Amino acid sequence: MPARKIAIVTGGNRGLGLEIARQLMANDLFVVVGARDAAKCEAAMEALKKGGPDVAAHPLDVTDTRSVKRFIEHVEKQIGAPSVLVNNAGIYPESTDSKVVDHRSLA
Repeated sequence: MPARKIAIVTGGNRGLGLEIARQLMANDLFVVVGARDAAKCEAAMEALKKGGPDVAAHPLDVTDTRSVKRFIEHVEKQIGAPSVLVNNAGIYPESTDSKVVDHRSLA
């Protein structure tokens, strides 16, 4: 169990989330990466381990309350209480013609 601060990075399996996780590790934080896909989560952890051993990963779907609860319980039990949360996970609309803002509601 790490004595230093623990950071959670949601959506940490690629892009900005992966780089944020890498930078947090470089600044002496233990990082727990969360991602929906377990295999991608594991791959991100393996990639981050090239920078040191202070990383763990666990599946996390931020749209599923039960998944979030399981994730937090796992982190607290296996690693410790987190000090930092980087809420990087994105939620994409199901339909390709969906809009973030429905202009009709602004009228």
